Amino acid sequence: PSDVEETGGAAVAPAYDDAAAFDAETELLDRCVGVDRGASASAADRADVARLAAELEALAPPLDTSKLEGVWSLVYSSEPGLYRSSPFFWGFSRLLDGKASPAPVPGAKNADLAENVYAVTDALGPFYQIGDATQTISADYFVSEVELSIQPPGLPAVGRSIMTSSARATPTAAGLELELEKTEVRDSTLSQLPGLGFFADIAFPTKNAFDALSNLLSLTPDAATVQLLATYVSDAVRVTRTEGGALFVHERSF
Repeated sequence: PSDVEETGGAAVAPAYDDAAAFDAETELLDRCVGVDRGASASAADRADVARLAAELEALAPPLDTSKLEGVWSLVYSSEPGLYRSSPFFWGFSRLLDGKASPAPVPGAKNADLAENVYAVTDALGPFYQIGDATQTISADYFVSEVELSIQPPGLPAVGRSIMTSSARATPTAAGLELELEKTEVRDSTLSQLPGLGFFADIAFPTKNAFDALSNLLSLTPDAATVQLLATYVSDAVRVTRTEGGALFVHERSF
């Protein structure tokens, strides 16, 4: 049987079932509990979350991009490095698309250069902690904030900072097109440590730098333009995918 209802000979989409969607949202959020937003998830955990996310996406109403506006907190990342919820890293992956690592790095999920760089960073996981990871979206602007604390095993944190990535946001039929502008380190206490004063004011001109690297090294052009694919959005929950296949679940902050 067809999933499309017919009224007077005209095909119309089935009505949005908000009760079923609420139940599916609850089941997905409950499943994300206990896996440290995905950082400690096993392969079975990831498969289960992916299944529940797909079931929720199947219940999605037509996308209203105005519902993307607000502050969203990360509750799950399919990528072990939670920092990769920042679109800066979506652009970094796009920049290096098609480039293979000269040597394999343990833990990398494939031979792509970007994935091997991430594997090196992820291997340092015991020495840092990711705190709040939020995304603030307005009608035409997007800001990602990821809190990072340096914390050697068994010792208290020695410093923290917030990595902020900002982008121009343009609504699309599938979500948002983001044109990355800059990435900067803010509110860093690391700058108070001897020899680390430079952490007080670090800003990286993402678009200009990516464009320059692309021209110099024949890398992917326009890598600073990335797509946020909003596959499910409600008043409380957002499911996002990237062009590279990453899955992120966010909960609205009220």
